[in-house]
Amino acid sequence: GPGGAGGAPPCGLAPLPARGEGRRPGAVPGQPRAGKGGRKRVVTLSGMDYVSAIVPPLVMAIFFIGLVVTIIKNQGGANKAKEDAAVDAAFARAEAAEQRTAE
Repeated sequence: GPGGAGGAPPCGLAPLPARGEGRRPGAVPGQPRAGKGGRKRVVTLSGMDYVSAIVPPLVMAIFFIGLVVTIIKNQGGANKAKEDAAVDAAFARAEAAEQRTAE
């Protein structure tokens, strides 16, 4: 048939179960499953889970702040004259090379 052998979708994924199959009766999607005694289990994070979750964004924020501070500090100042001289020298070399090829 159009779904391939055995009714499986062509993309290689397993077919979805038929309506009512593979689900708990009366189950609400997203709700925790009832544990012993009919009580719902609450999933909590340990202290280390919070630490491991917050470290990557903190590291990225610190590096980003450092990058912005470095860029701001390097605008102007003592290096500005050297950078301007280097750019002027590069333009002068380019213009001299262009004049030589035009002759």
